[in-house]
Amino acid sequence: MEKTDAGLVFQQVNGPAATLPLEKVTGLEMLPERNFMARYHGTAATTAHGKAVKWFAVFHYTAQDGERMLAFWYLEPKTGDALRELSSQIGAAAGDYTL
Repeated sequence: MEKTDAGLVFQQVNGPAATLPLEKVTGLEMLPERNFMARYHGTAATTAHGKAVKWFAVFHYTAQDGERMLAFWYLEPKTGDALRELSSQIGAAAGDYTL
């Protein structure tokens, strides 16, 4: 994932890229794996080994056909720091809208 002027760009190594414009992002959750699994899968199962804790970033965004979400996992601290900074920018960029 890379933040550009166009938005968030998700790209596979030597593969296709998908761009999510920041103005379409309505929220960002950062959850430890246990909480993510409980909230979105109904079980608090975890795949972690040892002391490492997997975290999940869940981007909520508006698509042409309604609200959607994009989730991916990461490890702290570097990625978490970048996501927390992005989260504050998304919150600051939010404006009024009509339901």
